[in-house]
Amino acid sequence: MRIKRPAYLFFNLEDRSFVDIAKFLRGELKTFATISLQAFLGSTGTAQPITLDELRILAEAPADRWIDAGELISRLGLEPTAIDDLTARGLLLSDAGDPQRTFFRRQDERLAANQWHPIAALQFFAAADSSRYLDPALVQDLLPEESRERFAAFIAKHGLPPPAFYALESSEARYSLPAGDGDGELYDLLLARRTCRRFEQSAALPLAPVATLLRYAFGCHGTSELADGLTVLKRTSPSGGSMHPIEIFPLLLHVDSLPTGVYHYNAEHHALDLLRRLEPDEARRTAAALAGGQSYVGTAHAVFLLVARFLRNQWKYRRIARTHNVILMDAAHLSQTFYLLAAKLELGAFFSAAIDVAKAEELLSFNSAEMGAVGMCGCGIPRFDEAGATLERRPFVPRSGG
Repeated sequence: MRIKRPAYLFFNLEDRSFVDIAKFLRGELKTFATISLQAFLGSTGTAQPITLDELRILAEAPADRWIDAGELISRLGLEPTAIDDLTARGLLLSDAGDPQRTFFRRQDERLAANQWHPIAALQFFAAADSSRYLDPALVQDLLPEESRERFAAFIAKHGLPPPAFYALESSEARYSLPAGDGDGELYDLLLARRTCRRFEQSAALPLAPVATLLRYAFGCHGTSELADGLTVLKRTSPSGGSMHPIEIFPLLLHVDSLPTGVYHYNAEHHALDLLRRLEPDEARRTAAALAGGQSYVGTAHAVFLLVARFLRNQWKYRRIARTHNVILMDAAHLSQTFYLLAAKLELGAFFSAAIDVAKAEELLSFNSAEMGAVGMCGCGIPRFDEAGATLERRPFVPRSGG
């Protein structure tokens, strides 16, 4: 068997405090500190405790070439089971043919082939399961009074966040600006842009506004040939390097004329390619699960998964950590355009980055080293009742002087 160290492997030392149980049982409260050593596997985003002896083994294994496992066993005087355990956990790669070891090896190879920077890969995969980090108390599909109570409890536990407005503690001078008032439809749409989390369940969303959203938020409006075989697109939102890596996978929950299910928006033909039909209840559960358990997402009429083709950007900006940030900014640009179009169409809209990447990967049948969900837009007919459709805000005028 040949082995090597994964290229996407990280280590962390963490201080931990423990209660001395023996003394606690005798009525004395005493704590002691210890250091925990963890290995983070970038290809899966998972952390595992390891020993100093295991760290020494990993440090002796090269990451840029294969070596015979027997060579490392002999050099370090190891038991063969030590190598077997590390390869079974993915901390050493192996050319053995069993499914688990093959998965770890191929995932590491996919990351390298798609030009992932190690730190970017760790960040993306460590945050892949949003449900692990999303506090159920702050899912934001609550009635206003419920939300106020939950936030009050959250503040009691964690304290207040930094203030909403930020100002320098000292500056040389302050200059008041002209009002900057704008007049016209664009300014009206900017002021109308808001998040909606309550949707009308009794009526289906017509297909026409869905087509308009797809065309003007995510569609192609021009092409350029930068070299033979290298085509770049023009969209209504900017993109880093003009690469436009984001693909749109609509999950239609309640739209006229089309079956409930998962689609891919084919921008070249301005068409929807059906990937999988879903029963309405299944579609609603799927939408909420993709958003880390945010149940309001399942009440929308249409949800649009923003899925990055990572190599589209990372081909040009190879193994650069910042490239992943640029991909996320692409998704942010698209979401703002989506919001403005929804305001124009008098639809309620929302965006969420709390995506369960593993569920999206399973639903769409791709490997997340190559493609990954980075955000979700949704829309529908807003529901107006005693709770309202959106968070109500008082008008704000900048304070003058001071």
